[in-house]
Amino acid sequence: MRTAVLIVFIFAAVLLAQSPSQLFQQALLKENGEGDLAAAVTLYEKIAGDETAGRALRAKAQLHIGICWEKMGKSEAGKAYEAVIIRFPEQEEVAAAAKEKLRTLKKNIDDIKIFYPPYQELLRSDQKIWGIAFSPNGTWMAVGSGDKIWLYQAANIQNRTLLLDSLAQNRINLAWSPGGHYISYIADAPEGEKTSLYCARVDAEQGRLLTLPECIIEENGLFGYDWNDTESEIVYFSNNPPSISSYSIAKRNKTWSRPSKSFIFFAKWAQRPGSLYYTIRDSANVLITLLLDPANGVESTLLSGQPLFDLTAGRRYGALFSIGENANGVALGIYATEKDQVVQVAMPKGVERLHYGRLDSHSGSFIVPAFTEIGQIKKYDLSTGKTSLFSPLDGYFHSPLYSSDGNSILYAQFDAGKNQLFVKDLVHGTTRTVPINSMFGWPSWSADGRYIAFHCRNNLNEPWKINTLELATLKRETLDVAIDQVLCWSPAEASFAYARDVSGEKQLVVSNAEGKKKVLFTSAAAISLAGWQKNGAHLMIAVADSSGSAILEGDPASGKTRICFKSQHVMQSPKLSHDGTSIAYVYQDRDNNQQLRVVRIDGSADRILSQKSGHYFSGKYLWLPDDSALIDQLVTDARSSYISRFNITDQSEQLLIDEGNRRYITVLSLAPDGGRLVYDCWYVDDTATLYKIDLSEVWHYFGEN
Repeated sequence: MRTAVLIVFIFAAVLLAQSPSQLFQQALLKENGEGDLAAAVTLYEKIAGDETAGRALRAKAQLHIGICWEKMGKSEAGKAYEAVIIRFPEQEEVAAAAKEKLRTLKKNIDDIKIFYPPYQELLRSDQKIWGIAFSPNGTWMAVGSGDKIWLYQAANIQNRTLLLDSLAQNRINLAWSPGGHYISYIADAPEGEKTSLYCARVDAEQGRLLTLPECIIEENGLFGYDWNDTESEIVYFSNNPPSISSYSIAKRNKTWSRPSKSFIFFAKWAQRPGSLYYTIRDSANVLITLLLDPANGVESTLLSGQPLFDLTAGRRYGALFSIGENANGVALGIYATEKDQVVQVAMPKGVERLHYGRLDSHSGSFIVPAFTEIGQIKKYDLSTGKTSLFSPLDGYFHSPLYSSDGNSILYAQFDAGKNQLFVKDLVHGTTRTVPINSMFGWPSWSADGRYIAFHCRNNLNEPWKINTLELATLKRETLDVAIDQVLCWSPAEASFAYARDVSGEKQLVVSNAEGKKKVLFTSAAAISLAGWQKNGAHLMIAVADSSGSAILEGDPASGKTRICFKSQHVMQSPKLSHDGTSIAYVYQDRDNNQQLRVVRIDGSADRILSQKSGHYFSGKYLWLPDDSALIDQLVTDARSSYISRFNITDQSEQLLIDEGNRRYITVLSLAPDGGRLVYDCWYVDDTATLYKIDLSEVWHYFGEN
């Protein structure tokens, strides 16, 4: 053991003694001579991060990081090439090579094979379809609809049998175990605020229930699960806090648990025994699917941008979200795990929630419900307490935003995977249409009203990029990749601040609308924007890690920052008051209860405005213009959504709007005078049509019969 440690120490010492040029030559040898790409990346990363090395050499090293990742088929290649362009723009030849590499990568994505298969309507339901599962013997299709689970014989879709009717509420994730002995689903626990995994024994041959559903797992924020092939173990994930765990059916207990660094969307057993696929968001807010070996904790990136949510028997093919330019909206991605290849399959109109669908290994089809998704924008008058509809009745409208003078409201419409913007003049009653034709979110308006900024991407394979639009000329600029939804405009000029990640380094950037930018602050820990002081001279920043937070004041003119105070609390979603004297933030205590707190910018008078159990603050709260209260949208464990006012002086709460169960609010915007509030609210109409998508052409393309 001592010898091994000594060898590692000597090797490290040799690396330290070598010049950057010598290291580069060694890396080239590893890459092209020995084919040890992982070792080459390690050396290239050392050179690219060496501030003492020449920038030309560092740029080349960063380029070769991308080349190595691309040779290994890893999604990190695109981010490595983007880092060349962002970090070394003056190295024109190397930056041009990186841009060409990015163009090639994008072309490969755009040239992905797309199928437009035939489909048939299986049945219609006047209640929401919340789950689909197939018996392993191919005899039965289970469909969760309303408060029941129905069985349909595969040979005769009209023949149906009522399987069970329990008292559980808000069911999701219906599954049939691989051996055919169990049917399971997730639902709200009958009592308390936790979520439960229910399991019932069934006779798959006769299609009948053998036992009543039994709660086997109860967790905070239980979202999804997957049976292993022997029906002895279930992997499941929860998001309060994010973690992946394993449960033994025989022992009826948790066998292991692993925390996650991000919100988890899906978790499935992988092709390799004992390993897992799971989908999270990376530091650039891109959905990635990872391959995890729980035994040693080793994980690697499997897919970027396309979350894996279902697998065929044998796990040779996976089902992905795959929104693409040529797919006319939402498409199903079929991922060949052995070939590491993805194709797209166009879906019928109304199919937006692909994860409700399932791959049927016996028929070679994909069964999926089509819903009507409704998005409405509503206006609330704070003086009268009355709510009115702002957007048209039909369609999916979202992201409302008051202009800085309060005379206009911007909002978006989503249709067939695309967006267009509307700017309604509240004074003259006219509406202007601005085509965007890409995925759109989190808009913000410059103080002078000339520009809007927003996050945008063409498909799920791309990270969210900041765009600016000059409303008078419709001139549009694509600027940068941001890791935070918040774009914070200066109140004094047409510039804004945002946070980005460059090779693991968090940077706070100040940019104008044309993309001329400078880095104000860097950190290894997470950076959040609290807001500008009202004169626009200084920017308030929060830097947080597991030990707590620090609030800093940055001066974009001089590039200097100073620490205002440090807190033992991890401050989430900080927001500066209008008078610049206080910061509101969300804190999650040791019992996972959330607190809405306010602290003065010198660190004094840190106090709780509201403490919630089973209710979660959105982090998009708004200060009233006189700083007397905060307004925020909250959601409960029971998926009920509401808006409340939290008064600063007496710490009282006033319910303003109750949207009820399964209605989701994503954006709040307050008029400058504080008298009116606009927000978007979306929900899925219960009526659903179940479609069978013929995938025979896809299987033939992959060489399957």
